[in-house]
Amino acid sequence: MPLTADEALLKMAALCSRSEQCSGDIMKKLQLKGLSADDCRRVLQSLQEQGFVDDARFARAFANDKVRFSAWGRLKIRMALYGKRIPSALIDAALAAINPEEYVQAADRAAKAKASQTGTADFEARRKLFRHLHSRGFESPVATAAIRRLMKDV
Repeated sequence: MPLTADEALLKMAALCSRSEQCSGDIMKKLQLKGLSADDCRRVLQSLQEQGFVDDARFARAFANDKVRFSAWGRLKIRMALYGKRIPSALIDAALAAINPEEYVQAADRAAKAKASQTGTADFEARRKLFRHLHSRGFESPVATAAIRRLMKDV
């Protein structure tokens, strides 16, 4: 039995008070609960007006958490936020708000973790390390600098 718009509003408000959510994820959840397109838009608008859903706030929190806890680079974060249908201007603002020192530390952590598996002794190992950092979303200059710092410490 599908939820009413009021019941869905209460459920989504409770969800949003537990964790940060973006409008795209909320719309998907509402549609899966069987609400009509009009009811979905009304519930989402109400959540936004009440401050439960804010895509700019979500993008900043997402970017900071992914750098801090998952050691993701800006490229991977950008693609993940794009996949959540966050507007480009909000993505740019969230990426610009990333603490540069934490970003460098995240790249260094990712490099060190991978280097413990592959080593850094030869060109092939460093190439694998570079590819790994790039796949984690770190830009080429950031990945190269992280590998150089790692080589200095070895």
